[in-house]
Amino acid sequence: MSRAVVFDAGTAAARTQIISYPIPHLFASSKNEVLVQFLAAPINRVDLMLLDGQYPIRPKHHFENKLVPGFDGCGVVLASTSPGFSKGDMVIPRDLGLGTWRTHAVLPAGSLIGLPAATPPLAGALLRSGALIAWLLLHEVRALQEGDAVIVSAGTSTVAWFLVQLARLRHVSVFLVVRDRDPDELKDVRERLLGLGAAAVISESELRASLAGEAPTPACLPVRPTMALDSVFGPVGQLLVETLAPGGPLSWLACWVDTGLISRSIRDISSTGSCLFSLSGAQNL
Repeated sequence: MSRAVVFDAGTAAARTQIISYPIPHLFASSKNEVLVQFLAAPINRVDLMLLDGQYPIRPKHHFENKLVPGFDGCGVVLASTSPGFSKGDMVIPRDLGLGTWRTHAVLPAGSLIGLPAATPPLAGALLRSGALIAWLLLHEVRALQEGDAVIVSAGTSTVAWFLVQLARLRHVSVFLVVRDRDPDELKDVRERLLGLGAAAVISESELRASLAGEAPTPACLPVRPTMALDSVFGPVGQLLVETLAPGGPLSWLACWVDTGLISRSIRDISSTGSCLFSLSGAQNL
């Protein structure tokens, strides 16, 4: 039997449930379809926004009028009528809204991307919304040079973890800003992120206190960063702006939504003449 997480999109706050159903199969007459067994599927922020009715992209698949969530995942091909895929191939979604929170699915071959056979399922599941976005941010926002520094909010996010490791390969320093938390927890988080290669790990309150001084460089940072990447917005985004070296860009990592959740936070940020603002939304990444 297969299992899937489903939810009713008609309710104000979606309640999920797990259902069981027979493992689907491919018909001999079907063309360019693939039977996939999902081996790993993360729970991302966008998944939670979807369940809360705050994300504009809806799932494409449903069971008995209940939608199947899950934007990212990694699976193995069990059967295929497409020349592009064979049994045993590792795949991830190409399209959004495929519904990866289920064990088995028959999907159009064009909605999938093949991965190297040795790809660990967990790594594959984090590739598109984690490693790929981190790589694009390091290469597309600004041409970074060896010795440059980047400051990043949401420092414990998956994207931040990948970004630190990719930046280290290019000899670019990364300063991670994390939310305030218990001192012991902050110590553990700091040690873990420094172990990945972060040049500094600063809490929001530490950064705020450091910027209150009159020193040309915030006391908690070795140098002023040449670029800021923000996915928190509001007061935290303002703090990142204030750390930037002259001419340094601030890039927002977000998907613009009609609810105004993000736009309200952005209005809290006052730009300075030296800052270039860019929106790196889903349509760009």
